[in-house]
Amino acid sequence: MKSIKMLLLVVAITFSSAITAGTAKENAETNAITTDLTNRLKNPKFILENETSVKVTLIVNKNNEFVVLSVDSDNDQIVEYIKVRLNYSKASAQLYETNKTYVLPLRLTVDK
Repeated sequence: MKSIKMLLLVVAITFSSAITAGTAKENAETNAITTDLTNRLKNPKFILENETSVKVTLIVNKNNEFVVLSVDSDNDQIVEYIKVRLNYSKASAQLYETNKTYVLPLRLTVDK
């Protein structure tokens, strides 16, 4: 009985460590992409009236380029701006997994 409990404990610790390690890597990857995208989306050529949140769905292709699949926004100007600035632009690092779909929330703020 004691050995079964010990075995279950070892399995539980191993399983939780694997989940935590995968999540940390994914978070670091997502944070790196978000930083990369934030730098690319600075200084728009239009005036933003309200703070806006959008969801950008993209992949990184085998050439290490961002490919925008969709931008969840009702504002066509924002959608076009994001697609023009990001589509087929080179990622700044080789950190990203290719052909993986990333869904990233972005917040566009008003400069005051």
